[in-house]
Amino acid sequence: MEMPDPISVVRDLIDALNRRELDEAMVFLDDDVKVKIEPSLPGSSVETYTGKKFVQRFWQDLLDEHLTLDARNLEASGNEVTWDSTLSVDRLTAMGVETVQARGHAVVQEGRIDSFTLMLTPESASRVREAMARQAQPM
Repeated sequence: MEMPDPISVVRDLIDALNRRELDEAMVFLDDDVKVKIEPSLPGSSVETYTGKKFVQRFWQDLLDEHLTLDARNLEASGNEVTWDSTLSVDRLTAMGVETVQARGHAVVQEGRIDSFTLMLTPESASRVREAMARQAQPM
């Protein structure tokens, strides 16, 4: 059986998340998957989520907060995929940050994602830090 190409695996995962089909999304992940958003989203106490069960809880929390994630300009180099992304989630919207831009990177082995990282662009990371600082200021 032929393995799906890495771009298809990443695109299928993101599509499943956007349809709120978490069980379907989990099929695309290796049991020992590592997922991270850099810098961590406000309210996240963990830097890297490791293992399918931990990742499933993390993504369920984000889906409960109306996560939307797009992927464009996907490119593969061997088993690594990179892409540009826009992310939206309630915890950021509540802080006045409607969307953030990120660069995605995934490693796909044997048709499953071993690692999935979203790195916020410097401008987006700065907007999130500024929004956090505003919230921390006493009224």
